[in-house]
Amino acid sequence: RKVFSFLELPYETQVLDYWRHSRNFIGAHHSNLIFQPVSKASVAKWKQNLSQSDLEIFELLAGGMLREYRYDMHGDGAKSAVVAWRSAFQLLTGLPKRGWQVVATRVILGLAAAMGWRTEAAGAGGASSGDKLR
Repeated sequence: RKVFSFLELPYETQVLDYWRHSRNFIGAHHSNLIFQPVSKASVAKWKQNLSQSDLEIFELLAGGMLREYRYDMHGDGAKSAVVAWRSAFQLLTGLPKRGWQVVATRVILGLAAAMGWRTEAAGAGGASSGDKLR
């Protein structure tokens, strides 16, 4: 209700029922959370799921915004040289790897579209032949 009020929109109760119909509009390749009701279970989940190293890098990159919006921070938010170098290294090694993943996915989806095959990445749509690429 607060979000709707902030946006100066009338509140509609159906907005919380999105998960009942999301499979009609969103492919199965998305997180399963989008097919479930809103829950408080994910609040602050990042605190338990991020490694110490990833948490330090995240706070280095997002620290200003975290402080501005009064989020709890794990560390003191200091920009240590070690964390900065580690994050730069991960970025330099991770971007090319991710780039190749994106290219490979694009090629597979292009091939699947040309052949009329369904893919998990394309959701439930596609040809009825039952062929499936992963």
